[in-house]
Amino acid sequence: MELLLRNETVVALGDILIITQADLKSGSMRSAEFAKEMGKRIYVLPHRISDSLGTNQLLREGVAEPILDIDSFCSQFGVIPNSDGVERDDFFLLSGQKLTKPFGLRAVGLKGLGGLGGSY
Repeated sequence: MELLLRNETVVALGDILIITQADLKSGSMRSAEFAKEMGKRIYVLPHRISDSLGTNQLLREGVAEPILDIDSFCSQFGVIPNSDGVERDDFFLLSGQKLTKPFGLRAVGLKGLGGLGGSY
């Protein structure tokens, strides 16, 4: 129950939701339901047909949009990519964290973006 509350809070705080991996009956899929109820845009990393069935289902149903290129995805939000990864915005400059491609989104998230999925 606490994990669902945490996931709902993360979704509520972000402008969008990024799910990197999800099984069909996972907390990430519940987070996708929260995001849908809140009118948030959902983005996922596409996977092979037999992997990450949850993210593939979200794509198939048109609930989520795929992240196909990390640089173009980040540029949609005013984050400028560079050769070492993703340029830090003011939030990350203050916290001193460095993002790397593509897993920085999953592990850290971007300012205003909620990121779930993968291993926490």
